[in-house]
Amino acid sequence: MAKPLIVNVWGIESSKVNVGSVHTLRTAWVAAQVNAKIVLVSISDNHQAPKLLGRDCIELVISSSKPSKNKLVRLIVQSVFKGLAPNVLLNLDSLSYSFDVIIKLRKILRASDRIHTYQFWFALFCQLIPSFKNKLVYTELAGEWAELAQGRASKLVKVRYGVMGKFVLSRIRVIAQSSLNKKFMVQCGIPPKNIYVVRHARSDPKIFCPIVSKPQSPFRVLYVGRIVPQKGLHILINAANILINEKHLKNITFTILGPAGGFGSNLPSLYCNLIRDRINDQNLISYFDFKGHVPLEELVRLYSMARVCVQPSLQDAYPFSVTEAQMCGTPVIGTKSGGMIEMIEDGVTVYLIPVNGADKLAEKLEYLTKHPSECLEMG
Repeated sequence: MAKPLIVNVWGIESSKVNVGSVHTLRTAWVAAQVNAKIVLVSISDNHQAPKLLGRDCIELVISSSKPSKNKLVRLIVQSVFKGLAPNVLLNLDSLSYSFDVIIKLRKILRASDRIHTYQFWFALFCQLIPSFKNKLVYTELAGEWAELAQGRASKLVKVRYGVMGKFVLSRIRVIAQSSLNKKFMVQCGIPPKNIYVVRHARSDPKIFCPIVSKPQSPFRVLYVGRIVPQKGLHILINAANILINEKHLKNITFTILGPAGGFGSNLPSLYCNLIRDRINDQNLISYFDFKGHVPLEELVRLYSMARVCVQPSLQDAYPFSVTEAQMCGTPVIGTKSGGMIEMIEDGVTVYLIPVNGADKLAEKLEYLTKHPSECLEMG
């Protein structure tokens, strides 16, 4: 029996395929060639030749313009959307890429048995082509469904998820990354029969494992994620201010990994500038180290060296950084947001704190600095 053909439209830049979570997902797709013929569709500024990743797995890299790289577009979006600008720019890039895929790869998409995507706009465009819509599977990576279900969503989120998201996801198969995210999506009107809970591909234990011992001093705190409002980095800054300026805890450092906006982008954003200004105003510069993107080996080294990893998200679906840190022997403090409730065992693999809980985050970090052996054991 012939293997089915699956086309995965994911929009990852070809230059970023060996970075953190992208590496994990890509490895999983390559492994899927055991059961299917796989076509991975990546993106680049310039056309590239197809790459054979195995006997039945090929990567197609298409060129697509990125509105976020246009200075005028960035200025307009930043002036209109303020702190939400990184998300808006990310969506504009996704919209442009999704349109290019529909046009350039329509023959391959027609020939496929199943189409999978992480791109909402691609899923939306597929609604216009019945043969595409009927074989489409969409994985929801966002955690904004919690905001919408709990009545604390912005107008932009209400339009993006409550109107357009509900329209699209009510008509296709959807993968949610946690039972809680499925619950929120159902509360927002997505039929439960459409949603399947399938957790993220497992990170490779041969890569994500402790590779160096944890230095005794200083107490290293690590943050891994995009520098955007919903990831809650400002909450970590507020907790650091409490620890250092109010409680006079000096033997502590904070390492910040991740792009200043969308995935694979280090374009400056108003939120990123706000974070840096707040650190400067609170005289915390010497305690913070911003590293942006780092190679995979360096990422694992920093996970291994950290005494604790902090994920202070306002909402999140199922962040890779939690499991990656845990696999490297590092406990995680996360918020009671989305999939983290299912990923962190409170008081065992460290702590779950309330959303926007800077005081509680400072309290937990202070406790761990004073109980280093217990912190090590929980890792």
